Amino acid sequence: MDRPSTAGRRFVNFCPGTNYFDIAALDVYGSDFNQSYYTDLLKLAAGKPIALAEVGPPPAPAVLDQQPEWTWWMAWAGMSGGRLGGATNTIAVLVSNPRSLSLDDPAYRAGITPMRKASGLPPLD
Repeated sequence: MDRPSTAGRRFVNFCPGTNYFDIAALDVYGSDFNQSYYTDLLKLAAGKPIALAEVGPPPAPAVLDQQPEWTWWMAWAGMSGGRLGGATNTIAVLVSNPRSLSLDDPAYRAGITPMRKASGLPPLD
């Protein structure tokens, strides 16, 4: 879903019901990680995961501190740089954040091993 921009364009107006989705996701271009979007999407998801499906610059760590239920974020190619939250390399700041998982994290590597195997990908060792 894109961000609600008018009274008639609220999340609930476009939601088919929780029987029809597994993850509720939001698109944010720029730095408009509005707390009300987060709160409304959490309510609508009714316990299902929420994600930032498409973002320009990714959320700053301070945004993730205020909105801890985001399960992941995905930046569009070429839109991950710039200054956000005082950082010049936002991706590096987020990846080095303790909340982020990476291939350096043994638990993450263990978690993706079954998916890699099912996909026919070689082990990471």
